[in-house]
Amino acid sequence: MSDVNLVSTFKPDLAGAVSYAPVGTTLPTDATTALDAKFTKLGYISEDGMTKASDFDSDTEKAWGGAVVNNVFNGKTITFEFKLIELLNKAVNQAVFGPDNVTGDLDTGMVVKDTNTEPETFSWIVDTIAKNGTLVRIVIPSASITDMDDLVFATSESAGYDITITANPDDKGVTNYTYMKSVTNSVEKES
Repeated sequence: MSDVNLVSTFKPDLAGAVSYAPVGTTLPTDATTALDAKFTKLGYISEDGMTKASDFDSDTEKAWGGAVVNNVFNGKTITFEFKLIELLNKAVNQAVFGPDNVTGDLDTGMVVKDTNTEPETFSWIVDTIAKNGTLVRIVIPSASITDMDDLVFATSESAGYDITITANPDDKGVTNYTYMKSVTNSVEKES
């Protein structure tokens, strides 16, 4: 049976949707547990939200005559793309360029070094709120930045780092976990 209450759009968590921490930080295993203190929220992301993409690598085999007889699955790559628009935020710059490449602060003067070193791998969390107050949390145990769009300095739009992170499988072969919990229903049931 169809249910319109299961169709949803998503809003960011008001405290900030995207957080990151060093790999090995304790990860949540549900949609509601408070994040470990090592996680840093990265503030606003652009109105485009986040895109999760699955790139399947497969080969189609055909028999003589052209009939498809087999699809060989070679794996898939999971990426997440979002634009961090708090360009003046030290934590944002540390996530993009690495903690060692960002020094100072806005009051004393901040320096961001854009080097040719391999991007660091972090654990990432994306907290969203779906329709009817359902919390949806995506936990990415290990991912690093694998692409970044041009940084545009203009008066017509906010500057920001439009990054793509590529997820690595954990020791169970899982690249990301999605946890969902209807907070509204939980509160009603407790009453």
